[in-house]
Amino acid sequence: MAVLKIYVLALALLIISVEIPVTLSSDHLVYSAANGDPSCDDNLQGLVAQCTNYVMKLVSKIAPSTACCSIVNKIDSGCVCSHVTKRVESLISMDKAVFVATYCGRPLPHGSQCGSYTVPAA
Repeated sequence: MAVLKIYVLALALLIISVEIPVTLSSDHLVYSAANGDPSCDDNLQGLVAQCTNYVMKLVSKIAPSTACCSIVNKIDSGCVCSHVTKRVESLISMDKAVFVATYCGRPLPHGSQCGSYTVPAA
């Protein structure tokens, strides 16, 4: 199971690094979002670090950790959704992403777009 978690995290980081330019600085991955908004960069980095295990297609649907919810409660969902590409959607379950947001107390509005995904009514 630990090997699967490492594989999934590495795969998520690879996909995001292809979609968003990445630089190495002080041994940390710093994501450069298209609009250069530092808070958006932090949103993406935090989500990858804390929530990957809860949204990947290859894992079971489980309740997210407190650390994941902490990040979800700080994010700008518009920023994050603007970086959801077809490639990202091929790896993550948008249904699980909506579940995580709802579980953490930050449900996405019904009918809103996140990548090509439309959030369904409850």
